[in-house]
Order: sequence, then structure tokens, then C-alpha cells
Amino acid sequence: MNKKVAIIIAVFIILLVLVACFVIIFSYLDKRLTEDSVGIVEAEEDFFNLELAPLPEDIEILTHEEFLMTIEEENRELTDEEFRQFVERAFNPVETRPELIEGDEPDELVVPLRYDSIFDREDISPRIVNFLFLGDDARIDEERGRSDTIILISYNRDTRTISLTSFMRDVLIPFGRNTVYWNRINVMHATGGPGRTINLINNLFSTDIQRYFVVRFSGVFSLIDALNGLEMHLSEAEAVVLNRIFPDYDRVFEGENLLNGRQVLAYSRIRAIDNDLVRTQRQRNVLISIFNKVLDTRTTGDIFTLATFFLDHVETNVSLSEIMTFSLELLAGERPQVRELRIPIDGSYNHGIFNTAHILTIDFGKNITALHEFIYGSAEGIEIPYFRLPEMDKPETTSEEEL
Repeated sequence: MNKKVAIIIAVFIILLVLVACFVIIFSYLDKRLTEDSVGIVEAEEDFFNLELAPLPEDIEILTHEEFLMTIEEENRELTDEEFRQFVERAFNPVETRPELIEGDEPDELVVPLRYDSIFDREDISPRIVNFLFLGDDARIDEERGRSDTIILISYNRDTRTISLTSFMRDVLIPFGRNTVYWNRINVMHATGGPGRTINLINNLFSTDIQRYFVVRFSGVFSLIDALNGLEMHLSEAEAVVLNRIFPDYDRVFEGENLLNGRQVLAYSRIRAIDNDLVRTQRQRNVLISIFNKVLDTRTTGDIFTLATFFLDHVETNVSLSEIMTFSLELLAGERPQVRELRIPIDGSYNHGIFNTAHILTIDFGKNITALHEFIYGSAEGIEIPYFRLPEMDKPETTSEEEL
């Protein structure tokens, strides 16, 4: 064997070793990313679009004036010190465990820790991919909590458009097979995980969600610090609130500001200066800013930070290969256009009180039509579903104040 052939064989062996190492590392990371994910199973017979559930009779519908009075009573703004304690617990839960504030005790109801599987759903459009983003608001010592942030992220691969649809946490929805129960939509994640939430939304809104990301709030805001802050546009009132809560930080002003993770967390939870409809808009603003930050990421350090965050803080059933495919697609060419929608849409809901808690009763027909026109460009042929879901434990509706 001459020297040239020996070199070629050595190079070939080295390449094989490198490929083998890459495959092993890739498989390990993919398994680690999705090891706790919820699986997709064949839907139960006659699961979708069955018997219509009427609204419960004991809902107290509020006029606009009554709603404003209720919000004024419920939206007791925490003192600056209480808000700082809340923010610090998100970043350092162990160290601040004794410093509970009013309304922060764990719920009395103990729910079995189980996840529902996701029922397989036929694609409405193969070129539009849906991901359900759930912001887990679990409290200290809880395995999982209510999903006070519910945003459907829809990516149109033909138009390179990202559509963000927020579902208001107070939307009243029916569930249960033999006996129909009603509760707010954000309770579903606490009682059955992302699978139950996805199945519920797919049935109620005739969607085809199969993929999801679950992130605890504290993880998102720690990521913001690791990426050296987030550019956010503040109103004058929002700037005043943040300056009061964080007097030791550099002052922020109306307009564009670079915020750290604690400031962004506080911004996303502000409610007293307006209402929960506006707070949902703030959450979409944060998500859009994070999208822009990720799309601008080019340095090796930031890429490593994002990868570490996904492995340590994100629960998902999206494989690593899919994430890489979509990431490369988004980074190639022009920046994707981002659009927004809120469910319920204006003029399609009423405020009310049910079991002492504030709720929204919505016109499902109007909202299903608006949602499909927004994501798919048309609602033609979409059936308005009936509301029948699997048997499940009845969760408790509480009236405790929420941040």
C-alpha cells in the first residue's frame, strides 16, 4: 500500500468517526429535548364535533360599566415591594420561598400529575405549521400550573408569515363527556397538560395543532438576561410602573427601551393600569421581540445560549431535526412577516362572573371563522364544532387574585 492510499484511508476513517460522533450527539440531544413530551395517538371514536353544550344558567353577565367596576375592585396593584418579591421568586424560588405574598399560597386542590395524549388531527393545510406556545404559570413546588399565556404560532411556509393568535385565559369553555363542566381555558394545562389543552382547542376551534412548546415564565426571562436584554416599546404609564418597581435600575421612558429579564417579566404582568386584554397584548409584544432577537442571533455564544435554554427549560414534542429545518428556513431570505390576532375578537364576547371568578363567554362561530381566515386565508368548509371532550376530573375554580 503506497503512502497516498494510506492517507486516503486514514481521512476516510476520520470522517466516519466524525459522522458517527455527530449522529450519537444529535440522537442524544434529540432524545433529551423530547424525552418528556406528550405523544400523538389515534383520536377516540367520535371525539370531535359532537353534542353541543349549552352555557350554564348561573353565569352573571356584566354590562361594560359593571365590568369596569369589577376590574377596578379586582385589580389591586401590588405594592412595589410585593411586586419585586414576586419577580425575585421567579428567578430565585428557593431563596425566596418564605416571602409569600397575598394570593400566592398553593391551590388546595391536588390534581393527579398525568398528561393526556394528543389526538391525531388531519392537516388543514400541509404548508401551514402550527405550534401551541404555553406559558406555564406553575407556582413554587407545583409540577405544572395554569397556562396564563396561550399563543398559537402559525407559520405559513409559502408566504413566510408568522401568525400569533392569543387565547384569553378567561374564556369559558365546556369539557367532560357524561357530565359537562365549565371552566376557564387556562385551567386545562394544570389538569391534563399540553395534550388536553391541544385537544380542547382543536375541538372547540376546529384547528389541527399537533406540536407544542411549554415554557415556565422564569425560564423565558432568564434567557432574556443571557441574551443581554430585550428591546421593548413602553407607554408612559408602563414606564412609570417599571420605574416604581425597580428604582435601582436605570430609568426607562416612553418609547424604545432595552429591558433586562426582571423588567420584561414585570412588564408582561402589568394589569392595574388597564386590563387583561391589554396584558395579553403585552405578552404578544414580548414574544415578537424574542422572535426578532432570535432571528438576529448570529454569534456562536448566543446560539449556544439558545440551545442550552431549549434543552433545560422547554418541554416540547418538536424534534431537533424539525427545529433545525424551520430555523434554517426562517433565517434564509427576508425576515418573516409577523401578524397578530386575539381570541375572542372584538364584538364577539361578554364579560361575566361564574363561580365567583371573572370569565368571558364568547361566540364560537364568529371566533372560529376569524381564526381560520387569519391563519388559513379562508373559513370555507369549516364546520362549527359541537363541544364534547373526554371525561376528566372537575377542577376547582377559585376567585383568588392573580398577578
